[in-house]
Amino acid sequence: MPHVKGGGSHWHMAEPRDTPMACKRHWEAATGGAEAVEAVAVEGEAIEGEAIEGVEGEGVEGEAIKGEAIEGVEGEGVEGEGVEGVEGEGVEGEGVEGVEGEAVEEAAEVEGEAAEGEGEAAEGEGEAAEVEGEAAEVEGEAAEVEGEAAEGEAAEGEAAEVEGEAAEVEGEAAEVEGEAAEVEGEAAEVEGEGEAIEGEAEEAEGVDLDALIHAARQGATLCWDTETSGLVGHVIQIAIVAVPRATADGMLPNGHVSYCRHWALPGAVELDPRAVAVHGITRSHLNAHGCGVQSGLRAIAAVVLAGREGGAQWVAHNASFDVARLNQTATFHGAPALLERGEVFCTMLASATHCSLKTRTGRAKPPRCHELYTHLFQRPCEAQLHDALADATLLATCFLGGRRHGWW
Repeated sequence: MPHVKGGGSHWHMAEPRDTPMACKRHWEAATGGAEAVEAVAVEGEAIEGEAIEGVEGEGVEGEAIKGEAIEGVEGEGVEGEGVEGVEGEGVEGEGVEGVEGEAVEEAAEVEGEAAEGEGEAAEGEGEAAEVEGEAAEVEGEAAEVEGEAAEGEAAEGEAAEVEGEAAEVEGEAAEVEGEAAEVEGEAAEVEGEGEAIEGEAEEAEGVDLDALIHAARQGATLCWDTETSGLVGHVIQIAIVAVPRATADGMLPNGHVSYCRHWALPGAVELDPRAVAVHGITRSHLNAHGCGVQSGLRAIAAVVLAGREGGAQWVAHNASFDVARLNQTATFHGAPALLERGEVFCTMLASATHCSLKTRTGRAKPPRCHELYTHLFQRPCEAQLHDALADATLLATCFLGGRRHGWW
């Protein structure tokens, strides 16, 4: 509550102090006078008036207002220039005591609590800010994880694409392997067929050779021919046709025994192109279809031996050429000569005087085998020439024709 200090004819108000009390005093113009005091409650009774003038001395002494005598004052405590000329101390003693202290303590306590609340609020705001920061950090980490997940998904997509390409390549490889397996199967089938053919050929060769050896032991006429690598070369094809002794003169009967083989040509032996132009037998054909020369020589040696045992007759057209080429081939491979020239009847020399063919100079000319056929049968020869088996078959026919004519 503000003090009223006196001194002279005028009173003035000291600077009011703030209190937590529910009453408010308003002092106006202490030097201009007070006009009214409104609604001042003292111990429940109102004191109203417009002025207190001429109060001298101490306006209120003692315990006029003390303790908690002023309560529930509303409005403005003192308005206007309500107290003039008050001398002495306006209020002395313990007019208002206890209330101010209690109010100050309560205010301080409230202010402390408010400050504490503000501190707690500030601490809460700090914690909230820290939580917000942590939340932001978590969001950042979540965003980073999402980015990594997106990268992972992209990598998975690329990996899936690569796996798809790898699967496609594996499929193509499997397809190629399947085709290769199919080709291998076909090759194996062809190889099997080739082996079967070779087996049949070997079987046929064995049958033919056995039948030929048997016919030679029975004294058959053995008409034979060769194709060679050149005029002074090696035998590369040999054929023998057996004419049974009881065969009638004339045409060669059906079911006669024949034997024909190609012989492989050693690499060191030249194949004369002029000979190839005549018979058409190439080295590649010999490599593919020719038998070993040693085995061929042994087969012919067995027939020669059987023929000597059975009194068989060997016949050739231009015999000196064929015997020389056969023996040369045997000698080259370390075998003995197989036939003597005197063992072979030559139809070319024996028919020369009967055909009466002349050279350009008018000398007697020995006939070729197809010319002999034409002279004997009075028709052109339609046989395929320069194949050992065809020539040996033609020779057998001519031998029978000449024998029918009594030429030998």
